Amino acid sequence: MRREIFKSLRAWTGFFGKHKKSVMVFALFGMLAAGVYWNGQTEALENLGKAVRAAEGGDTQTQTFVYQTDGEEKGEITLDISPQERSSEEVFSLLNEAVAEFEEVWLGENSSAEEVRKDLNLPTTLCGGLVEASYESSNYTVLNPDGTVCSSAVEDGELAELTASFSYSDYTQIETYTVVLYGPEEGSPEWIAARLQQIAEAEEESSREEISFSLPDSVDGYGITWIGEQQFKWVMFLLIGIAAVLCLEQSEKEEEKKRRKKRSEQLLLEYPHMVDQFSTLLEGGMTIHRAWERMLQTDRSMQAEARKERIYIEEMWITFREIQEGKGEREAYEQFGNRIGLLPYRRFASVLSRNLSKGNRDFKQLLHREAEEALEMRKNHARRLGEEAGTKMLFPMMIMLVIVLAVLMLPALLQM
Repeated sequence: MRREIFKSLRAWTGFFGKHKKSVMVFALFGMLAAGVYWNGQTEALENLGKAVRAAEGGDTQTQTFVYQTDGEEKGEITLDISPQERSSEEVFSLLNEAVAEFEEVWLGENSSAEEVRKDLNLPTTLCGGLVEASYESSNYTVLNPDGTVCSSAVEDGELAELTASFSYSDYTQIETYTVVLYGPEEGSPEWIAARLQQIAEAEEESSREEISFSLPDSVDGYGITWIGEQQFKWVMFLLIGIAAVLCLEQSEKEEEKKRRKKRSEQLLLEYPHMVDQFSTLLEGGMTIHRAWERMLQTDRSMQAEARKERIYIEEMWITFREIQEGKGEREAYEQFGNRIGLLPYRRFASVLSRNLSKGNRDFKQLLHREAEEALEMRKNHARRLGEEAGTKMLFPMMIMLVIVLAVLMLPALLQM
């Protein structure tokens, strides 16, 4: 028995040593889960038979309570529980605080209620949102309920009454304030705007029989210059044009990149055939120049339908013409490799150039080996292209799989 206990302890010790981090993480989250469970159970026990209200200013909550009778029959009731409220004395104190807060800010930029030239500042909530405020004006022509002053309609010294209602729950406190309204100071932007409005309205009214009328070019000695509406549509079209040009440039770059890649891949596929054909002609006893010329003659003599478009043939014609015009063979072959730019062609051109400059006994063997390597390279290239094609097919297949799964699962989900 003791031996079995030791074996079990040893096994648990080994398991803990092997999975130490996992065990510690699980233990940590297990402790957190236990704490949350205990806290929830404690709160549930403390709140049994109690209905907890939201804090002051909160929303009315609908809560369901489950009960059980002495006969062990279960039932439930649903209550709409209003947020916590204040006593009457506390409400009156709160409303007085709201009035005091209002009186500190309602004049806005005006110095006093005896001279109101600018809009009033009338907040809709006070005391942190607990008290709601609404306003009424005795003269809507000159003073709006939102506190804006109609400067164009005000006569200096005109009186208006503002009635403010401060509400909390079912309690309301009403205060009345008298203000003396004045038009803007002469020469101020507000004054010019008000006078300009009056003159323009008068001109509009007096010229309704005409198809058009002119706006005033001065207001009581202050010159007015009319400015056309700023047009920004041209900016939008300019930006769209720039974006279109950038997209076209990028598209052309991508197309050029694709063309270069396609050309390079085609040249790599053609390389084994070129080297093999060239090697065969050299083994037949021809010189490099004669073998080069024979390859071109063979391509020219072929029927149009049997001739294949080979990119390297075009480059070989360029090299052949350069030699005919007097350029040295060695330089012409090197430029042939540089124009194509691919490593196998540059290596081939280097072999030809080295043989012409220094001679090489193993030239034919090197060329034959190059042909074998080119054939192996072609096989690898073809295998890589096949792998890329398979990768490109993977994404459409995944989309098809998702569609099939959606078609199969949708009816089941709709029936749930």
